[in-house]
Amino acid sequence: FYQPFSLLPAFAITVYSFIPLLLCALICLLPWNGLTKGGVCTMVCAVMYYFAGYVVDFFLHTKGDQYYVDFHNWEQCINGNVQLLIFLSAALIGMVLLLMGLRMGKKA
Repeated sequence: FYQPFSLLPAFAITVYSFIPLLLCALICLLPWNGLTKGGVCTMVCAVMYYFAGYVVDFFLHTKGDQYYVDFHNWEQCINGNVQLLIFLSAALIGMVLLLMGLRMGKKA
């Protein structure tokens, strides 16, 4: 069924979703090599993704899904577990790219 909601929270969520794009565009303007830029952008997007559910719940004043993390209880905590695993893997990939970029930058 349809539930009307205010446009201001929807606009705030839209602005929040464009923050990683704008930050990555600014990072791409920096004089770093591609791996460094990719690593920083990946970590920025990982952090923004991790907090996206909380931002939506905050602006729409909904309880939403609980993002509890408990790897012993996947049945009750699957949302938090999957969200944390995605965040950790994206952060790890970002750190690897960043370190590779910094290492390549020092050789040149």
